[in-house]
Amino acid sequence: MQSTTNGSLSKGLLSSIAIIISLFILIAPYSRGLFLGGSFTFDKPIYISLIVASLILLIVTFYSMKNLSVIKFKDLIVWVWIIPLTFVISAFWGVSKYFSLYSVYLQIFYAILFVAGVLIAQNLKYLKIVELTLYVSGYFIVIHGFLNWFGNVNYTDAIFGYRLAGVFQYPNAYAAFLIGLFFITINQIIKLKEWKKYISYSLMLVPVMLSMLFTLSRGGVLLFLVVLFVYMCLVGWKKQINLLAILLITGIASIAISTILFNARTPSTNGGQVGWALLIFTSMIVACAVWFIKEKISCLKITENQRPTYRNFILPVSLIAFAFIAGYVALLIDKAAPFIPSHLRRIFAFDFAQAAFSDRFVFFSDALSVIAKRPFFGFGGGGWAAVYEKYRSFPYTSNQVHNFIIQYVIEVGLIGGIVLLAFIGWIVFKYLKKHYQTDLSETSSFTFLIVAMALLIHSLVDFTLSFAYLAAIVFLSLGIMWSSVHISEVAKRTVKEIRANKNAFIWKSAYISLMAIVAIALLVTSSRSLQANSKYETAMDKLYGKNEIGTELYSAVRMHPGNPEYALLKVNIERQLYNQNHDASLIPQTRETLLNLEKTEPYNKMLYNEYIQFLIQINELEPALELIRKREADFPWYQEQYELYLKLLLTVGSRSENKGIYWSEAEKLYSELKTKESIVKNENVTVQNGGFGINPSMSLTMSQIYLWQGKYKQVSDTTGVLVMQDFTIPYNVEVARVYVVAMLLQNREQEITDLYNKLTNDVQGIKESIDRTVAEVKNEQNT
Repeated sequence: MQSTTNGSLSKGLLSSIAIIISLFILIAPYSRGLFLGGSFTFDKPIYISLIVASLILLIVTFYSMKNLSVIKFKDLIVWVWIIPLTFVISAFWGVSKYFSLYSVYLQIFYAILFVAGVLIAQNLKYLKIVELTLYVSGYFIVIHGFLNWFGNVNYTDAIFGYRLAGVFQYPNAYAAFLIGLFFITINQIIKLKEWKKYISYSLMLVPVMLSMLFTLSRGGVLLFLVVLFVYMCLVGWKKQINLLAILLITGIASIAISTILFNARTPSTNGGQVGWALLIFTSMIVACAVWFIKEKISCLKITENQRPTYRNFILPVSLIAFAFIAGYVALLIDKAAPFIPSHLRRIFAFDFAQAAFSDRFVFFSDALSVIAKRPFFGFGGGGWAAVYEKYRSFPYTSNQVHNFIIQYVIEVGLIGGIVLLAFIGWIVFKYLKKHYQTDLSETSSFTFLIVAMALLIHSLVDFTLSFAYLAAIVFLSLGIMWSSVHISEVAKRTVKEIRANKNAFIWKSAYISLMAIVAIALLVTSSRSLQANSKYETAMDKLYGKNEIGTELYSAVRMHPGNPEYALLKVNIERQLYNQNHDASLIPQTRETLLNLEKTEPYNKMLYNEYIQFLIQINELEPALELIRKREADFPWYQEQYELYLKLLLTVGSRSENKGIYWSEAEKLYSELKTKESIVKNENVTVQNGGFGINPSMSLTMSQIYLWQGKYKQVSDTTGVLVMQDFTIPYNVEVARVYVVAMLLQNREQEITDLYNKLTNDVQGIKESIDRTVAEVKNEQNT
């Protein structure tokens, strides 16, 4: 009776895990795919997911107490925890303490999903529920994408310009998800025997294919071919032919209606009704064609499993040769253009000189330089986003390396990278070994192999796994794959037998206790972080409404003191208050906040900027100048800091008895800025979302310094081209003032009569300012 009760309890716990995982798969995508955006607007759903994960781990703990046999110290269900441990180790050297800890939580989350996958796969019923949920969730996402495309729903950035981005708000990530969904759909169609079942999957072929096309992802096309090749190598030749036949029909049908559906996107008038009707009709036609292939073409009927052999590779290898030819044609887009719909030409326009490709090569090259600085333990979680500005070759903006492995190694070093690759590689090796012995393509675990394979392959050229939802699916899939090949090797031992081995029982009890501690710690920290996020969100709402925000903001900072975003808003508000009432009591607490943040977030550019502005605000100009001198090398392409740098050299230098030192420093700096500007203007450099150059403000400041040096001709030549006679703008007034002073010092009054008269008439007190500056400069030159 007791055994039956324990069995029922264990089954109930396992079913709870399966239900929670299924709900996560269904709901989580609609929070922007849980993108790791690094700001409060992205954090709330991630904190909720962490809370859910902690509950799963608590359930796993109870389940393990009742089933000690699931814990094997030689099993990856235990060794998976080394992955978050590598992030804990790297956090000690992390360049961002906040994101280092944040990444530890995320890795625990992924480890929990892996463990959950291992346990779920031990019960075929629950595994099939999770598998079916994955299909349902995927199809809902596709339908949701078209609801936005046709204007029935308005999900923010689901349409990215003229590209379909879906719930992920990023077309390339959506393409990666769709590649996996497309191949698991075809796999289901091929393996199912009952026509009612496979027809239901067939109806989604065209929507999924069209969604992929409408992402206009060139990387998606290339990686679709890679996944196609790998998938074909894993199934028998009859399945390969079925696959190609279904793929050909789906592709032709999708491209045939793509122009109409592309033009039917919102905000076209009545386009949505036509689009839906055509999409549904075409999907039904393709489903009928699939039925004909499976039921009426006898040579393609699959009556039993075909164990993969060397012959599996003949067709895929032939396909590679065809793909090379097709790729060559795609590169000759001008010649192929008449045969490709205009809206799809972007997909086939492969030019490695374009920013989409060349920028990635720059990212990879710079990332390798970053790895070389800390090769073993890395920079901690969020390492690339924190330090890339210091090591970037050009002024691009990218918080992502666009390669999962490289970015991972930057964060945890080569040691952590080897641990992850060995972990994934061992699972894939064991799975494929068993697959080539027994053919697992008919099992539910094969579905998860395809999904994990598609996402992992795509992550090598984009930041696919920076979407925590997709990364979670990968680790869940790995757990299911591992369990499906390893469970048969696990000896079934009762709790009584394990307890007989005293040492084993003690170690397993300790392990279970540790899991419980991790679960509780994750639950508490995530709940507190979620509360702080809600407080901060309320503060932001009040800020935009121009209401009092102090209580909520200070509560958020107190509850989550390590969050730089919260602390920096507090600093910014305090600086504004100081501007309004000059309350000196605000200075010490603001300074303390900045100094504490500087210790934990030394590479935070917003912090750096706030600190400089704070020092300037309280008239500590020398410390502000010293701060820029100290930190300038950490942000070598940060143009705004150089504006401040030159202005501080001008202001501090003009007050100093040793002006020449400051003027020389300014000249040297200005020369370096010109060199950097020439690098950016080089025709061989592609800079995306960034730029660098000497702007008018820098030119004006340097002209003011040249004025004190007696280089009047250089001043007039520089500022003369900047003069604009709209003197309601303070910048225009200062440019004109400096220009007039330089011309007067050159005795060229006749050339500026009109400008001088207009300036002195329009701007009160400017004449006195000009006369005073002329006198001061002359006096400086005579001393």
